[in-house]
Amino acid sequence: FRAFSTEDLSVMQTLASEATIALERTRTSIELGAALERERLVASVGRRLRSELDLQAALRPVVEETGRALGAVRCFVRLGAAEMLAEWVAESQQPIENPADLPVSNLALREQRTVTLVDLEEAPELSDPVAGGIENLRSLGARSGIATPVLVQDAVIGVLTVHSDVPHAWVQADTALLEAVAAEVGNAIRIGRLLDENRDRLSQQTALLRAAQVLTGELDLDTVLQRLVHEVAELLQADASDCYLYDPERA
Repeated sequence: FRAFSTEDLSVMQTLASEATIALERTRTSIELGAALERERLVASVGRRLRSELDLQAALRPVVEETGRALGAVRCFVRLGAAEMLAEWVAESQQPIENPADLPVSNLALREQRTVTLVDLEEAPELSDPVAGGIENLRSLGARSGIATPVLVQDAVIGVLTVHSDVPHAWVQADTALLEAVAAEVGNAIRIGRLLDENRDRLSQQTALLRAAQVLTGELDLDTVLQRLVHEVAELLQADASDCYLYDPERA
């Protein structure tokens, strides 16, 4: 047997202290690297969504990058209770056929908060029949998931969700990443709606100008009326339009 001296114990304590400092520095470096990677991903998502006019085309790589970054097998954006806007699934998974029957997403949409579930088979939240049954998630091979609301001007209009095929202890950094991506998605949807409104308004103004030009540039009444109903139908996106002239003698 060896009796360790006080000097031996002092050396071991010094080494332990140095190792603790080294491990803490390593942990901090890893966390910093992960945080920088998340920031790069969110910045990349924002640039892609702002540069692409076709929202669905822009969202496809976004949900894939987000799903892969979180180690998930599925990531999707659902508008409202049932409209699938974009979905990515790993090669081993099947796409969602019934987007309304997704209790994790339904729970986040209903409660308007981020929902994090480590193991769907042991989640008491999913026992609520209003959220939907777990059978659809089982058929999809999902065992854990996160869902966070997508907001447009403080109104919840959908959810961004990821599924894992194994129980997964999601950490705060995972939810922070998903929430940041959801914020970018909400901003992109808001901008897309504004562009659509401006496009519709411009189309209406163009149709009004064209109708005014027709009315002032044609002398034949029948021709004017025919062109008028045509322009009105286009302006209102109607299938047909009629114009009736008041005849006081027949009235």
